[in-house]
Amino acid sequence: MPNGTVKEYDLPMVSITGNSIEDFINWYNGKENGTITTSFYKMKKSFNLGPFLNRYDYIIFSKIDSFEVMDYYK
Repeated sequence: MPNGTVKEYDLPMVSITGNSIEDFINWYNGKENGTITTSFYKMKKSFNLGPFLNRYDYIIFSKIDSFEVMDYYK
C-alpha cells in the first residue's frame, strides 16, 4: 500500500462462501481487465470480533501495489 502498510490474510484456496484466494484473484483479474467494476474487495475478518457481529477490511484496487500467495502444508 502507498503508505507502507502491509496487510496479511489467511484464506483457503477455494471456498463456496467467498473470501478465498480464488475469489480474490478472480476479483483482481476482473478489475484489471475491466470485467468487474467494483473498486474494492470486501474481506471478512474472523478474528478479534469483540462485541461486533462482523468486521470487514475493504481492499481498494488502486492501492494494491502487489500481493503474494503462499501455499503451505496442512
